[in-house]
Amino acid sequence: MSDSKFNIWGHRFCRGTRGNPPENTIPALREAIRQEVDGVEFDVRLTADDVAVVFHDRDLNDWTEGKGRVRHTKFEDLRQLNVFNKTEKAVSHHDPIIPTLTEVLDKIEPHLSTYCGAQDGRHFKVNIEIKGKEAPHAVAEEVKRRLASGKWSEKNFHISGFKLDRLHIIREQLPSIEIGALYTQNLGERLGYRKVYGLLDRAFKEMEKIGAGTINLPIEYYSTHKIAEKIRKAGYQPVAWTYKEKLPNWQSHKIAPDIRRIVEDEITIITDYPKEMRVALKEAAQHIGKGN
Repeated sequence: MSDSKFNIWGHRFCRGTRGNPPENTIPALREAIRQEVDGVEFDVRLTADDVAVVFHDRDLNDWTEGKGRVRHTKFEDLRQLNVFNKTEKAVSHHDPIIPTLTEVLDKIEPHLSTYCGAQDGRHFKVNIEIKGKEAPHAVAEEVKRRLASGKWSEKNFHISGFKLDRLHIIREQLPSIEIGALYTQNLGERLGYRKVYGLLDRAFKEMEKIGAGTINLPIEYYSTHKIAEKIRKAGYQPVAWTYKEKLPNWQSHKIAPDIRRIVEDEITIITDYPKEMRVALKEAAQHIGKGN
């Protein structure tokens, strides 16, 4: 497999490596682009005064010096808070503030024309995960505005979430945008393929109602080639998302079979470690090629 077939999206921009900027911040976005990701995943929810901001948790407590829910906090007050690097438990980068959706897309926009995958006909992907029942309308309006500018393509966007009623709103307002349905049972548990099959059978029925294009599962769920095969036969594309994987010695790690399956089954991967993941995929591809 050539490098161009790897499809690596930075999870919460780029949150894995020690020393990285705090997740879901502009410095983390810059780091993700520096690591040559093919796309970025991030979370959007609304403030008390209906500003769409990029922040994962419902509550502020764990990632900032603030307290309470994002939805109960006005944007002006939210803007006074610094976002911590949870690993280092300190603010260690410039601009560690909670950004708006508009600010994030403004930073991404110049990169759309310089993205290295464009020469292969690919589009830099912006995966917006919907958080909170109020967020879909705000996200849809911002995406419409970007599309109207002529600088963005529908293929640049991927809207995802666990709550299908929220994704249904996205589908109604953005009929042609790719939607990814997120599913999990016990996060971090390595399910047998029969259990995953059961989850898929239920998921496909729900996904059909909202016109989803991908199913986004924890990486552990791709325990056999049969999973990606079943997904594609149903007319969907497989996406794998991270669960705290660590990659420096991936070949001796329990995740090694998953890395090989990502390569062999050409699965899009959302990872905390974009740079390390690309190295791991290249090494796995070389190993698989030698075995053919």
